[in-house]
Amino acid sequence: GEGEGEGEGEGEGEGEGEGKVKGGVGGEGEVVCVACEQPDGRVARWLHTDLAFGVVNLSVNEALSMSRLRLFLAALFWEAEGAAQVYRAKGALYVAGEEKRQYALQAVHDTYELAVGPEWRAGEARTSHLVLIGRHLNREALHHAFSRCLAAADEAQAAT
Repeated sequence: GEGEGEGEGEGEGEGEGEGKVKGGVGGEGEVVCVACEQPDGRVARWLHTDLAFGVVNLSVNEALSMSRLRLFLAALFWEAEGAAQVYRAKGALYVAGEEKRQYALQAVHDTYELAVGPEWRAGEARTSHLVLIGRHLNREALHHAFSRCLAAADEAQAAT
């Protein structure tokens, strides 16, 4: 099918997502990725040429507000029409009020689960890490939005 590769090819691949044959004995050779010139086997070659596709890693060293985090996730997965397309997300999150346990985030497309995860190890830094894989991911905008989830923002708002 389109976009699938079995690691074998005939001749020179000219179209997008096709490999090309690198010279070998008797006219045979290995199929290589047209973008990176590496043997491609079953590699999804379109990843090399789709400049909108990428990964964003987000981290904060302070506790997150659960209510702000839920709003961030809802906007990210359900309300971002025409913007970021998140295909996969994973995270280990430090949520205010949960000093002993971290929260685990698993997401595929618009379905996500945020559940109480494992206990923090003794001496382990309380840090939130979130990895997003998708298209049209604006690193700066996502970092700014994730930073607004800090529990300190709730406290600052309550003080005003």
